[in-house]
Amino acid sequence: MIRSLTQTTRSQVQAALAGLTEAQADSVSNPQAMSAKTTLLHLAECARAALTMKNGGEHEWGTGETTAASLAEANALYRRDRDALDQALSGEIDEKTLSVIGDFIVLHEAYHVGQLCTLRLSLDPAWDAYSIYR
Repeated sequence: MIRSLTQTTRSQVQAALAGLTEAQADSVSNPQAMSAKTTLLHLAECARAALTMKNGGEHEWGTGETTAASLAEANALYRRDRDALDQALSGEIDEKTLSVIGDFIVLHEAYHVGQLCTLRLSLDPAWDAYSIYR
C-alpha cells in the first residue's frame, strides 16, 4: 500500500508540473510560497532525507543540490532522488521506515502538490486542477 501511495504523490507532482514553462519556473502564488523549481529541490532533499533515515542515519538539512539552472534540471534531481528512494523501498519495510515514508513522502508531497496546483491556477485560472489524478 505505501508503495502505491508514494507512486501516486510522485505522479501528481509530475502532473502538476506538466505544461509549466521555464519562464514560469520561479513564479510564486504569493510571497511566502515556493516556486515550482524550489519545490522540486525541496522534495528531492526530502527523498534523500527519507532514504538516509531508512538506512539508520540522520539527514543534515540543507545539504546536496539547493539550486538548479532550470525547471528541467530541478525535476531531474527530484526524479533521481525519488528513484533512489523508490528502489530502496522495493524490499520489506519496517515500521520506522513506514512512518518516515508516510510523513516525508506521502503526506508531505501531497501538501506540496496542493501548493503546485495553487501556483498553476494563479498562473492560469483555466488550468485543469483535476489533471493530477490518473
